[in-house]
Amino acid sequence: MKEIIVNNDFQTLLQTIEDISKDKSKSILVLLTGSKDPNGQSWCPDCVRAEPVIHDVLSDKSDDTVLVTTYIDRDPWKKADNSFRTHSQLRAKCVPTLINWQTSNRLEEGQLLDKQLLEMLLEE
Repeated sequence: MKEIIVNNDFQTLLQTIEDISKDKSKSILVLLTGSKDPNGQSWCPDCVRAEPVIHDVLSDKSDDTVLVTTYIDRDPWKKADNSFRTHSQLRAKCVPTLINWQTSNRLEEGQLLDKQLLEMLLEE
């Protein structure tokens, strides 16, 4: 698996996805998660719990799987008009959210602690 980090920038996220999508062999996963402070601590406790499970499941995936991780700051996230919430394909209701970009299927919050659900999302 290859991981690309996008920090709190909606337009960069969309451009990154568009660039990766040019290679039809790539499977794109988008992870929306809480940003981290300089000490590496996230404001989102659910994100802290989900991160190691997600990376464990994805660690043995080929380089054809690309995880685009987007760290979102708390204050912008809380606004109802946040682009991550309102974009037609993202429609994020919570963080963490993991989206299979090709199918638009997603797992949210506690679902991301279930390795079987994660595997199913990847197989779709």
